Amino acid sequence: EPSVVHLLVGGAVGGAERLVVDLARIHRAQGMAVSLAVVTPSDDLASFVERSGIPQRTLRVRGEHGFAYLTQTYGPSVRRFLTRSVRELGGNLVHAHVFGSHVLSVRVGKALGIPIVRTEHDVAHFE
Repeated sequence: EPSVVHLLVGGAVGGAERLVVDLARIHRAQGMAVSLAVVTPSDDLASFVERSGIPQRTLRVRGEHGFAYLTQTYGPSVRRFLTRSVRELGGNLVHAHVFGSHVLSVRVGKALGIPIVRTEHDVAHFE
């Protein structure tokens, strides 16, 4: 039985973030094991996720600029947080959403030996 941890890395409550929380709520209502792992500098996004009613872990970071992306994606601290969060949440599958989570999810999946699913939410990622 899959236990999905949806991974969001972002700085705002936008369409993808709302869609992920709605998807998680629907799946939980159907009895699926689902949770959220979030990395964000945004008070709004952290609060939105906390109010969702979905089990979650949130890491607050300083920014979302280019240097922050590099250090958060390739440095050890965010990967350690996410790896620990997926374990604590009982995840056996990570579903990555939004651009900032794609490389991180692969690093987490590899560290834990679990599969990764990645969803693109914007055609701009293909350009």
